[in-house]
Amino acid sequence: MIDLAFSEATFASLAPEYESRKKLAEQLVVEWKWASWKVHSLEPLYLERCGYAPGRILKKKPECTDNRVEYGFDQAGRIAVERQHRQFGFYETFQKHSDTIIESAHYDYGTGNKPINITFVTVEDDKAVRSVSSAVNGCCIEEYTWTNSLLTTVVQFTAERVGNETPVLLRNYVAECEYDDSGRLQRIKRSFYDPDDQSTIISVTTPFERVGKRIRRKLYG
Repeated sequence: MIDLAFSEATFASLAPEYESRKKLAEQLVVEWKWASWKVHSLEPLYLERCGYAPGRILKKKPECTDNRVEYGFDQAGRIAVERQHRQFGFYETFQKHSDTIIESAHYDYGTGNKPINITFVTVEDDKAVRSVSSAVNGCCIEEYTWTNSLLTTVVQFTAERVGNETPVLLRNYVAECEYDDSGRLQRIKRSFYDPDDQSTIISVTTPFERVGKRIRRKLYG
């Protein structure tokens, strides 16, 4: 299992690896597709936990690509490349897949293609059970609990990066996911913790609803 020390060391060496990671990932792509927004996150229900509904795959390239996402899929249908487009460029994410680890390197656009973060997701029985991330401003570890095929709990630990000091991880929140009898996501409750005494200071609940085949944030009720 990947630990924080390995993640930190990999992030520190990420900048000069941009070209090699880009070449390796793009060589794996057999199909490109456009999406209205991010349709998938390696960290389970990450978008939903942040209060967003996933995007949708588009039938063709949109006329305006600003804020749209372009995906490159490999032979197995896994995401190898993600390009999050902006007006003057796009962020790039390159993924490596194995049976037990998914590695995702995220780069900024513009001069230098500076690294933003590196994420390692540990997979057991085709489910993510843990993720470790190192980024410019800090690091994060998440632990996932499942009931059959449904994600039920996420425990997130985070730390801010201060100079060259080793980040100290503290529990940031615990997310509890609730579903209806059909297994459709209904709401996510996040309980945040005080960084000083680790007591609960606030809870935030985000409700969701399904419209057709899509899930979206429920605005009322």
